[in-house]
Amino acid sequence: MWVNGDEPEAGEATPLRDDDELAVLPPVSGGCTGGTGDPGAACVVGPPDGR
Repeated sequence: MWVNGDEPEAGEATPLRDDDELAVLPPVSGGCTGGTGDPGAACVVGPPDGR
């Protein structure tokens, strides 16, 4: 989690204000091939246990 572009020192206990920008997903690089090797293939992301 990042608040206003920085990882907060208090982590999830950081109080938020109305004008804060919150990012809860880390940046992702590299893309996905959907297991087919095709960079244009759709990717579905789910829990590791498959549920």
